[in-house]
Amino acid sequence: ATVQVAAARTSPTSTRLKSIPAASTRSVTEPLVVLVNGRSASASEILTGALRDNCRATVAGSRTYGKGLIQSVYELSDGSGLVLTVGKYVTPGLHDIDRQGIQPDFAMFPGFAKAEEELGACKVPANDAKKNITDLVERGSKL
Repeated sequence: ATVQVAAARTSPTSTRLKSIPAASTRSVTEPLVVLVNGRSASASEILTGALRDNCRATVAGSRTYGKGLIQSVYELSDGSGLVLTVGKYVTPGLHDIDRQGIQPDFAMFPGFAKAEEELGACKVPANDAKKNITDLVERGSKL
């Protein structure tokens, strides 16, 4: 199994998917609650989105920052600079993180019983990463 982490358009006709292998068995079975706020950005948003979309955690707090772009900075020969967006983060459920952030399930810690109830109702999206990226590109997402 794999967990989709990011997609990047490398040319107008080519999209590359970066995935990380996931363990086939869960090492933690207790319900997890991820606490976030407006200062949660980038890697913490990627992890939060992956945990929630894979039905491993509920999210409590306030909306995250929304840092969903991968950018490279280049210094030009005249001393000026160029910032180039080279990729975009999406969650396994194809939720765009950039400028939207992640909206928590709860405004404050719900208690483990409520978190477990929420996780019990969760449905893991189909884990066909190639199809997910194709669907995302066909919907016209600007990667």
